[in-house]
Amino acid sequence: MSDLIGTIRREEHEGGFSIWAKVAQAQVHAFNPVRTVVAAEWLCVYSTAEGNCGERLHRMFVERDANPVVGFVPGTPAAEQAVTT
Repeated sequence: MSDLIGTIRREEHEGGFSIWAKVAQAQVHAFNPVRTVVAAEWLCVYSTAEGNCGERLHRMFVERDANPVVGFVPGTPAAEQAVTT
C-alpha cells in the first residue's frame, strides 16, 4: 500500500541523510478555483547532501523498507490515520 499524503521518511545515504515528505500535487484552473489533486510525489525538505533539497521523486524511490517512516505532517491524512491506529 502506498503511503498517505503527509508521511515523512528518512533516507540514509553516504555522507548523511535526507528527509522526504509525501505531498499532494494539485491543479488549479483559471476559471475554476477548486483545487484538484492530480498526483502525489515525494519532496525532499532537508538533506545533508547538496542538491537534494527541493528534489521531487516518484514513490518507488522513497517508499522502501530501507527508508523508515519517522513522522507525519499534522492535519494530513497520514497523521489522522496514525491517530486512529
